Formats: sequence, structure tokens, C-alpha cells
Amino acid sequence: MADETGIARGSVELTLVMPAYNEGADIAGVVYRAATALRDLGRRFEIVVVDDGSTDETPTILRAAEQTVPELRVVRLRLNAGQHIATVVGLRAARGELVVVADADEQVPPSNIRALVETAFANPQADVIAGARARRNSAAHRDFGSRLVTILVNRLTGSNLSDPATTFRLFRRNTVQDILRADVLAQNVPLLVSFLRAKVVEVPVEVQAEEGRRSRYGFLRLVHVLLLAILNFSAGTTTILSLMALGCLNVLIGTSGLAGVVAAGIVLQHPLRTNWLLFFILIVIVGLQFILVGVVAYKVERINVNLRFRGQLESIHDDPGA
Repeated sequence: MADETGIARGSVELTLVMPAYNEGADIAGVVYRAATALRDLGRRFEIVVVDDGSTDETPTILRAAEQTVPELRVVRLRLNAGQHIATVVGLRAARGELVVVADADEQVPPSNIRALVETAFANPQADVIAGARARRNSAAHRDFGSRLVTILVNRLTGSNLSDPATTFRLFRRNTVQDILRADVLAQNVPLLVSFLRAKVVEVPVEVQAEEGRRSRYGFLRLVHVLLLAILNFSAGTTTILSLMALGCLNVLIGTSGLAGVVAAGIVLQHPLRTNWLLFFILIVIVGLQFILVGVVAYKVERINVNLRFRGQLESIHDDPGA
């Protein structure tokens, strides 16, 4: 039997997934505060903390927390695999019909989960409810990087989200399955969601004050996210043709330059200019690399098409009326 939300009674309605790495200083408090916020919702829930190969006291503290928080389930990775893989491991372990992903550093406090859940039930057509951070970074370089990521991801995906890189999100069960089937295509869950063209509804959330909180989004992290954004959307006919066209243009310029240098040397009876020869050879090499990247991008696109087609077949087979 299902209640007014359409979720079967007796099942886990809501799962909170939190990747954690070396959060021993406050991981117990994070779990207790999250459990309190979820109990206030009045729905059956579970908390899945993925210990991403922590080297501090995080594993010991989580084992102790399991004894006092019955809804807590801990998944431990032997080695540090990174936030994306830890998040996907948590999604695989999640049993809820609604799955919330949040960082264990509490940049967005768990009290904001209520806003995600209420928005999900108010917008049943939405695949993802994203917590758009009302206040971003105070540091100028980090704020600039966040804005740059926002512009780039929105341009690549054709969306108009105010905070496309937020990791504080609620996913419906069908969207979780889509993410798990297509996970090979990306190394960042928010970007993968955009790649899958999931319908996203944003809801404003408050973030924790930065004073006393260690930031994990420095310059190198922003560069990493930008690189992933470009690579994750490198497939597609337009991009592939652009890469290969640029490569062919470089090869044409390089070979023409080489031919011109050789012809000038023969006609004028001058020694060949080594610097110009090296320059045009470099142009040819760069052009060949662009062509190679285009070929690889085409292969990635074929993998994407095959995976999505496989997903459609699985949906058909899972439908008893098909």
C-alpha cells in the first residue's frame, strides 16, 4: 500500500548519502545532526556514509556512531577513490525512493534537506532537486572560479542553472539508476546529471559560514572541474567535426608551410631554415593530435549511444506491459 506520496509503506523512503574523507574531527556530530533533521521529516530514512579510505580516526568514530544511530550504514573503501566514486558507491548502496547527496563537511547544513524533499513532492515531474547555494565563496579567486564553472556548464548543457556544480541534490530512484548505468561516461555526478539531460529544479539553500571551515575548492580543484566539464561534453557531432576540422586545418597549414620552405630553398639555392621547418612540423603534429582527439571523441559518443540504448532495452524488459 502506498501513502499520498506514492511511496510504498514499510520501505525506505529517503536515503542520505554522504562521502567522507578524514572527517574524524566532526563526523559524529554531522551524523547526529543529519539524523535529527531527517527524523523531523517523519519519513522512514537511512544514512549511508561512504568512508573514502580515511587515514584518521573517521572509521573508528563511524563504527561507534552505528551503535547509537540505528539508521546509519557505513560503507568503507580501502583506498581513497575521490568524491565522485565515493558518491556513486553510496548511490549503489542507497535503498530509498528519494536519495539526497550531501558533503560530510556540512557546507550545506542538513536542515536544508526539508526544502529538497518538499520541493520534490511539489514537483513530481522533476528528476533532480538541486540545492542552489544562496551565498557562494567569499574569496575573490574562488568566487570567480565558481562563476566560470557556472557559465561553462550552462553553455555546454544548454541549461540555465544558478548553481550547476552544487553537490547538494535530491535524486529520484529512476534518476539514480540512470546515473549508475551511465557512470562510465563522467567523473563528476553534477556534470553527469547535466549530460543525461535530467530535469532539474533548483531550490535556494543556506550555506555554512566559511570561518573555521577548511575549504576544498582551491584553484587546482576549480581547474579540475573545468577540465572535466569540457571532457564530459566532448562527444557530439558538432564538437567532433570541429576538432577534426581544426586538426585538418593545422595539417594543411603545416604541410603547406613545409612545402613552401623546401620550395624556397630549392629555388633560391639557400639552406633550409631549421626554425621554420621545426615550426611547421610542430603545426602538423598538433593537427594530427586534434584529429586523433576527434576519433577518440567519436568512440566515446558511440559508447554513450550504446549504453543509452542498452538502458532503453532494460526499461522495456522491466516493464511487464511491454
